[in-house]
Amino acid sequence: AMLGDTDTLNIYYMSDYQSGTGSAPRLTLQGKDGAATNVSKLHNETTKAGNTPFDSVRKAYSDLTKANADEKWLVVLTDGEFQGVDSLDAFFSQKQSDIKVMFLGMGPAASGITPHEDKEIYYVEAKTNSQILNQITGICTRIFNSNRLEVNASTKAFSFDVPMGELIVFAQGANVQINGVKKEDGTLIKSAKTPVEVKYSNCDASNYNNPPATELVGSIATFIDDFSTGNYTVDVSGAETIEIYYKPNVEIAAYLKDAQGNEVTDLSALEAGEYTIEFGFVKAGTKEKVAQSKLLGDVTYEARVTNNGNQHEQVYGSGDKITLEEGTLSIDVVARYLDYNSVSTCLLYTSPSPRDRG
Repeated sequence: AMLGDTDTLNIYYMSDYQSGTGSAPRLTLQGKDGAATNVSKLHNETTKAGNTPFDSVRKAYSDLTKANADEKWLVVLTDGEFQGVDSLDAFFSQKQSDIKVMFLGMGPAASGITPHEDKEIYYVEAKTNSQILNQITGICTRIFNSNRLEVNASTKAFSFDVPMGELIVFAQGANVQINGVKKEDGTLIKSAKTPVEVKYSNCDASNYNNPPATELVGSIATFIDDFSTGNYTVDVSGAETIEIYYKPNVEIAAYLKDAQGNEVTDLSALEAGEYTIEFGFVKAGTKEKVAQSKLLGDVTYEARVTNNGNQHEQVYGSGDKITLEEGTLSIDVVARYLDYNSVSTCLLYTSPSPRDRG
């Protein structure tokens, strides 16, 4: 239900891989098809439950290595011990650097792995139904670069001091209705798409007859807008719990300051010499600076500098000194925030040569 318009989700049922890696993914979901369509495809799918062959993971990983995407996630959900693998940790330790791994072990008999967050290998576990739901929600926030806002349970009010581009409301309850998000002036912002019901499936494995966990019922609504900082309320009825997730509407900016501490604003007059490089966030599409906020978490910056075609060995952080020669200059900057999010930019300058100054 949280897939974005450009996202693709391939789903590999482990029971399809009892005899090797020959099967294609059982389902391929496209975010552009809409949450309701994608959720119904899952609810209508049933299969015969079997063992937990690791060839399912091998196949999913192999397909992912061939995919062309800005971001790749291998998500493993299991309630059993894998067959056909000597060491899970050894397998994941050899993954390609552009593939991130999220592993959820469900129940007491599930396989587990050792997390290595520095290599973007994440592991969580759940013992009960309610823990599964919470962990799945947490996984989604990591994968889709969303983060949770605090909501007043009685007034349904929330606020933020960083401009937002997207809000996702997840409300649990048997008769939930999400009507919209209200601004301070009473303006009601409607969901970008019709809210979709997310709930337990009545389809069990064909060789079992287990009752579903009927407490797992809710609704998800996505709001896409230019949300300014301020106070808001969510207009929702029938909810037992409400969670709101956010995506900041920010970009990274870099600033050069001269020896006197003045920001260089006329880049065409950037002369050779020593500067201090500083970074910060701005509202996307503008030069409006965004103040530090706990909603951005701990922020780290790093920049690689190429001057006249020669890349500096040093990786620069905010506040570092940088010595520039006359000529072309590019600064490639990456900012990481809220553990799993990142934004990047490339800044291009040209220092004038002596004959250009007149």
